[in-house]
Amino acid sequence: MPWKETAPMDQRLRFIGDYRHAELPFSELCSRYGVSRRTGYKWVDRYELIGLRGLEDRSRRPHHSPSATPLPVVEQLLGLRRSHPNWGAKKLLAVLRKRGMSSLPGRSACCEILRRHGLVVSHRRRKYPGHPGRPASQVAAPNDLWTADFKGQFKTRDGRYCYPLTIADGYSRYLLACQGLRSTALGLAKPVLPPVRRVRVAPCHSHRQRRPLRDHGSGTIVDAVGLVDSAGNPPSADRACASRTKRQPRAHAPHAEA
Repeated sequence: MPWKETAPMDQRLRFIGDYRHAELPFSELCSRYGVSRRTGYKWVDRYELIGLRGLEDRSRRPHHSPSATPLPVVEQLLGLRRSHPNWGAKKLLAVLRKRGMSSLPGRSACCEILRRHGLVVSHRRRKYPGHPGRPASQVAAPNDLWTADFKGQFKTRDGRYCYPLTIADGYSRYLLACQGLRSTALGLAKPVLPPVRRVRVAPCHSHRQRRPLRDHGSGTIVDAVGLVDSAGNPPSADRACASRTKRQPRAHAPHAEA
């Protein structure tokens, strides 16, 4: 039989009822309900003074807050915000300071006052898709799968960005090509492919058909003819960086054929 959930108010009513019956010593009664004697006497005193209302939870708000923003300042802030909805806390405080008002709150306190009175519209946060994980392709031998990826951009001395395009073998991770381009445009990446298609990583099995080469970043596919859009024949590219796919290319290999 599952345990029944009880509210704190019900527990206090039962505590007061058992106290009034005086069947148990007060210390044993408090121990049965899991409270100290000081807490037990507190609820008894409140019940005898106010009645059932004394068993309700009281507000923990302090009776006096010396650092609270004065009410006239709050009213001025709210009125100025309603007149100028596009003004932020920094602008509102600057205008009130020019008007000679004192005891102004800080910027964060001003934002909290506006939010508390519903004058700040909270925008819905954009949800970013998670990382799809490692590629599901199983590479069993060299030349089964080649991968292409732009390994991040960097700025050269002339102030322009360079985008290194790398092509590597998916099995041996041998780096087949690394060419610096001015952008990730399809037209600039196409000329890099014809020389690479003449390169093979040994051993090369003639009965194996080389699968299309996929680009991890820009969503393009390399087939026997060249680059085609990922919405075409092959599956879409795996968007991932090299550290996540754990396929770091290397520039050396025990055997290579040209």
